[in-house]
Amino acid sequence: MSKPLAVEFQNVGKMYKLYKDRKHSFIDLVGASKILPFYKSKVDEFWALRDVSFQLEAGSRLGIVGRNGAGKTTLLKLLTGNITPTEGQVTVNGEVQALLEAGAGFHPEFTGYENVEAALTQAGLSRAAIKEATAEITEFTELGEFMNQPFKAYSAGMQARLVFTTATTIKPNILIVDEILGAGDAYFAVKSRQRMRTLVESGASILLVSHSLDQVLQFCDQAIWLERGRVVLRGSSLEVVKAYQEFVHELQDKQIKAANQRRHYGFRDAVEIEHFAETFIAVLRAKGPQGASADISRVELLADGVPVDTVRLGAPQDSDSSQFAYVALNTGNWQSPRDDNETPFRSLKPESLGELVFRTLPLDPKSRYSFRVHYRCTGEARLSFAFSRNGRLVLSDVQLPASKGGWVSENIELKLVFPHGASAGAEQGEGQTQADLQSEVARAASIDAEGVSNQGREEQSQQPLTVRRWSGEGSLLVEGLSFQNGKGEDKAVFTVGETVTLALDVRATRNGKLPLVVGVVVYTLDGITVSQNISPGYELDVHSQEIVRISLDYPALNLRNGRYVISISLHKDLDPHHPELTERYDLVAQSYQFEIVGNPPLRSGLVELPAQWRR
Repeated sequence: MSKPLAVEFQNVGKMYKLYKDRKHSFIDLVGASKILPFYKSKVDEFWALRDVSFQLEAGSRLGIVGRNGAGKTTLLKLLTGNITPTEGQVTVNGEVQALLEAGAGFHPEFTGYENVEAALTQAGLSRAAIKEATAEITEFTELGEFMNQPFKAYSAGMQARLVFTTATTIKPNILIVDEILGAGDAYFAVKSRQRMRTLVESGASILLVSHSLDQVLQFCDQAIWLERGRVVLRGSSLEVVKAYQEFVHELQDKQIKAANQRRHYGFRDAVEIEHFAETFIAVLRAKGPQGASADISRVELLADGVPVDTVRLGAPQDSDSSQFAYVALNTGNWQSPRDDNETPFRSLKPESLGELVFRTLPLDPKSRYSFRVHYRCTGEARLSFAFSRNGRLVLSDVQLPASKGGWVSENIELKLVFPHGASAGAEQGEGQTQADLQSEVARAASIDAEGVSNQGREEQSQQPLTVRRWSGEGSLLVEGLSFQNGKGEDKAVFTVGETVTLALDVRATRNGKLPLVVGVVVYTLDGITVSQNISPGYELDVHSQEIVRISLDYPALNLRNGRYVISISLHKDLDPHHPELTERYDLVAQSYQFEIVGNPPLRSGLVELPAQWRR
């Protein structure tokens, strides 16, 4: 026999209207749009959530994970009744107690005692029960005389203690917790976990939102993963957390790879290095007679046929500019989101255009890139596609085949040129010099949503660029460094204990037989030396511009969680007893970065030394 439901979401969606200016907001607010015959509302629809369905059985614990902006807070506000759904049904069976933020519901001028009494009275406790609960709250929070002080005088941690303890004293049917376990100091965090465990064992239904995946695994038996306003996965906590961790690690891996690429091209500005992305603007233009329409459901950026980034037009949060790929509503003429048999889309009317932004990091010169457009045209409408990269037009309007009313997909091959002469696809822009190419990469961080370079940033990017290189004799140079896992895949984020290979490319600048000793130093971001590795002596017989690969294998990289940087030095010879006498070819200082994840909380030492216990 199944348990009764505490919470049920059935195809729930929440839409907000985004007005172009206050005038249109006011006209809609007072209802004047209905009596103004020639008025056309200038409003965009933003779906924070859409088609969200799940059930929480009585006595069960459900965790919600997802990145900032995924829709978690909107979901909780729907659950507590703070906002109403635009579509779908929210059903809550039982008394709900919500911990959405520290201090919520507590009056800043009231003392701790007064706030506790007000909260417990509102919850329906008797005078005797309130007196008993207040004593227990005072003891648990250890606030002492601060209970007689105004709530506004409390620190954030003290406020979190009082709010959390009061809420968990009431023992509701359904408890909603939003990151409250992360507030306060480490000592109180341990106490709060113990209190939560007691509450869980009492049979309360719990819905926990937390960026701490350990908390989700500890307190929840089921979980859902939200991304861009939709449910990506629901299932056991372990299954969902593992999938979400893999997703986050892939994003971190891309970002670190891009930063390494940025350093390799000679960028020194910390903001540009960390936030570097190639910016693509895809422009779709509709033509045709009045009454015709071009509907676009999905546009994908592909690398060797595999999607790298996707914009699902009409889907929730399709215009969220904090994402890597999104609909640009501030330019063009996109219509409001629509849906056709569970296929969301946006439309373009004849003689109008719409733009999509793809901030992609990094691109691989060895891959072939293309866009795939999923669309349909009605009423003899025709659709064309154009594309710019970092503010430069790469592809002019390409006419897409007529769809004859049904949904079709069309691939558009891209022709990209990369720094150092590597190209993806057929060559384009062969007349560009090396300086042109490096300047093109420089502009990547200075493109606005319309694909137009910000003049101030462009001037900065055109200043002379140098890598973090300490020049030496110069016959051999560090050409590049990549990090690989045990399968030989290029990565930048590794799980502790994983096999890691440093693949170093060395470029010769002259012909001949050249002796070589390689030095590798690993640092923490605050400059602490973690390890030093010196290679045996090699004898390279090379031609000018030939590239030689040398690898360093770490069978198990047992470092604590965090980011690390690497310096690479190339020497003719290297006497470890007299390093000052060495002749150096090249040195690239702290310019390549990787990250370690996966250590449990108690493993906080910089390294884990190999050891065995015995008695």
